[in-house]
Amino acid sequence: MDGTSGFWVKFAIGKAMGAVTLQQSTAESADQLKTNPQRFHSTLSLMEGQIILIPGGFPLIVDNVIVGAVGSAGHRGDGDVRAVQAGIAAWEKYRQSKR
Repeated sequence: MDGTSGFWVKFAIGKAMGAVTLQQSTAESADQLKTNPQRFHSTLSLMEGQIILIPGGFPLIVDNVIVGAVGSAGHRGDGDVRAVQAGIAAWEKYRQSKR
């Protein structure tokens, strides 16, 4: 991300780490604060500040296996989610073109 601060880079990495750790989007994980607070808080405790469980992180899944994750930060509103979804769509299109 050219021209951005390290603050937003750390946020994006934290979102990606959260998505891969809990094997779901960080928006889904954030919702668990209400529905399953034990899982939410224990994950934050276990990962010792390495993850951020707010919308903008998604796992990368190939054949039902998590192969990585993507996080975005610094956009307003739902911009982080839209940026990651666009990135994943481009990645999927590239993967399909190589088959």
